[in-house]
Amino acid sequence: MRKDIGPFTIDTKPPYKPWDGNQATILFFPVIGAFVLTLISTLSSPIIHGLSVVEVKMGGGLAGSVKLGAWGWCANGVTNVTDQCSSLRPFGDSMSIQLGQLPSPVLSLVEISEAIPKSFWIGNGVMHLLACITLWSTLLWTLAVSGKWDKKELEAYDWTRYAFYQAAGSGVFICIAWILDLNMITRIKNKSINVDGVKVSVKPAVTIWLMMIAFMFCFVSCLTRIVWGRYRSRPLWTIKGQGNDFLPTPTRTPPFAVPTDEDLPPSWESLNINEKDIKQVVVQTGTDKSRREDVQGRVGAETLPLGKHDQLHSPPSIDKPGFAV
Repeated sequence: MRKDIGPFTIDTKPPYKPWDGNQATILFFPVIGAFVLTLISTLSSPIIHGLSVVEVKMGGGLAGSVKLGAWGWCANGVTNVTDQCSSLRPFGDSMSIQLGQLPSPVLSLVEISEAIPKSFWIGNGVMHLLACITLWSTLLWTLAVSGKWDKKELEAYDWTRYAFYQAAGSGVFICIAWILDLNMITRIKNKSINVDGVKVSVKPAVTIWLMMIAFMFCFVSCLTRIVWGRYRSRPLWTIKGQGNDFLPTPTRTPPFAVPTDEDLPPSWESLNINEKDIKQVVVQTGTDKSRREDVQGRVGAETLPLGKHDQLHSPPSIDKPGFAV
């Protein structure tokens, strides 16, 4: 239905055109975005300064903050400390050794090691690593499938669907790691840690938001795939037997109907002409006059009168080129 609005014409029901775009290439962008964000969040403080899971701000007469990451901490603006970071925490250890390296004004923050046990750190690290590994494998798979879309290979559509499933699995690991990071904030808040008699302020840091965005990338990509499966038709060349080498030989009807006996051209037998009565008929076309040779009959020529005999053996004259009997 078309509607005219001033100089513009809007078609409210445009003709349906099946979309044949490269779904794998479109999936590549959210997957690589989620991978980069998850990798950066995993390599937080003190590996990457400024990226942390929890930010502990001092209160009272103390200034500055201590940013706690997955592998240690970095202090900034604390009294007598400009910029200091701890050593890297081994994967299977707790944070007690690193927290013991805090400067003396904020040494009471060592109680954080009691709020977050060793098993929690191990579980958090495993989920972050699994999220990175699954996202990396999804990224490689998506690149491979993108080439199959360009070459219009049969398995491109199914392999793209598997890539979206992998993105969904990666989103699950990202969500678990994100929940563990949020739980870290809750554990530290419930500990009620004081510095110089003043309760510290615990807030989520940059890593929390990066993990949330990475999860949204995977979630939106999977939601897009569901919408495509519901409202977009599958390209015909991805269906076995439609538009590819597996196309079966169709049953073709003959271009014309087989004629019956009544429709066949006449034959000598149908004309009831005896070949013995005809010796030769020669027709010469062109500018010359038609020539003919007498047809000599053998049926009762002796008994017929002269006039009848000439009438019987005189073939008809031919004014135009053709065929005559």
